[in-house]
Amino acid sequence: LAGLSMWLVPTQEECHKLTRILHIRPSQAKSPSSYPPIDPHVTLAAFPSDTDLDRVRDSIPPDQPKIPVAFKSIDIGQVYFRSVYAACQPSAALLQLHKAVHERIKLEPKTPSYPHMSMYYIDDSEAEERTRIRDELVRQGKIRKVGEDSVGLDCGEGDFLTGFEGAEIWIVSCEGPVPEWRVLEKVPLV
Repeated sequence: LAGLSMWLVPTQEECHKLTRILHIRPSQAKSPSSYPPIDPHVTLAAFPSDTDLDRVRDSIPPDQPKIPVAFKSIDIGQVYFRSVYAACQPSAALLQLHKAVHERIKLEPKTPSYPHMSMYYIDDSEAEERTRIRDELVRQGKIRKVGEDSVGLDCGEGDFLTGFEGAEIWIVSCEGPVPEWRVLEKVPLV
């Protein structure tokens, strides 16, 4: 992954709560690229790194309202950037925002497994770790089914989240290793 990304990000309070579970780093991880810190987000769009920042910003619909995001399941992926992730309910609001951004910037969508919130990036050399960490979180009660098509995350300190409110859109430079990614701009939603 290289280039610019547009992320739908929770409120600051929900980011803080989710970060407690997303920053768990088991001691047995072997690869230094496994378990980098991740800011909670749903990727709305990805663009080549030479895409004009004004063009990216202008693809956000004006007066975009905040969007509730609900967790559907916790899944194990086959690639680094979707190692373990919360599949999210594809609500009409999320699908409309995704479509609007791509129509406005005139790019084909390239957002696999949309919508989802990555929880962990784990190096392909230790892919078995993906199942292990998800199973461990289930065993500890950190991941719990709350309905037929819904899960929640126990983030500790009494905070149990079944989703979040998408309150900002961040434009992020995703160049180099994950810890080197930089937030270029934060656009609050109304």
